[in-house]
Amino acid sequence: MTTAQMLRAEGEALGEARGERHTIRMVAQARGLALTDRHSALIDRCDDLATRQKWSNVARSRPASRPANRP
Repeated sequence: MTTAQMLRAEGEALGEARGERHTIRMVAQARGLALTDRHSALIDRCDDLATRQKWSNVARSRPASRPANRP
């Protein structure tokens, strides 16, 4: 693998991680799940794709704490 290919792969992985973190936060917000500062810090520090995907799946599967169409 060339240096350019390695850099491209690294950039794609970083973009994927950023997207997954955003998804976790958006799903949690949409479902009325409050994220504490501690939760946010854990999401930001997590470098493991499988763990982020698990968190995203958990957020999607948890019952909403309030109706989505109400503040």
